[in-house]
Amino acid sequence: MDSEWFAGVVREFQEEEDGLLIVKRMEYASDADRLENFKTNAALTGLMPEQVCAVYLAKHVQSIVKHVMDGQFDWSWTTEDGREGLKQRIADARNYLLLLAACIDESRTHVPQVPTEWIGIHDVANTLVSIQEKNGERRFSAGGSEDAIVQYLNQLEATLVKGEING
Repeated sequence: MDSEWFAGVVREFQEEEDGLLIVKRMEYASDADRLENFKTNAALTGLMPEQVCAVYLAKHVQSIVKHVMDGQFDWSWTTEDGREGLKQRIADARNYLLLLAACIDESRTHVPQVPTEWIGIHDVANTLVSIQEKNGERRFSAGGSEDAIVQYLNQLEATLVKGEING
């Protein structure tokens, strides 16, 4: 492949990736926070946003590797039956690398913020689980009453029903 052909491939992917970032942002994040999906799922799983993003990236890379190793792939953006072609999967993986860089950059340069919709849930959760640090080790203990657990679950359900948490 000569340099001109390679440059054409790079341009094709960059143009498509730019469009995908716009389309998928509307699907997974608000205008206020491009990393909202990772933060929300981090709060749900107890992971850091960059860890959630790394898992999503790994899923895409695993899919690409499987298709290439099997030799069973459609070298297109979209298959005839409407599924993602291998080009789309590669573009998504490249975009996840950018999103991972953004997650890491934010976690290293900004104080983490609890999403607004989680503030009340976070307060209730703190009454259910206490964290004690001793000699550099964290110990978790369950506490709280059945009423506190019910309150936590009701607040979580209300938040989900209102659509404030994107899964």
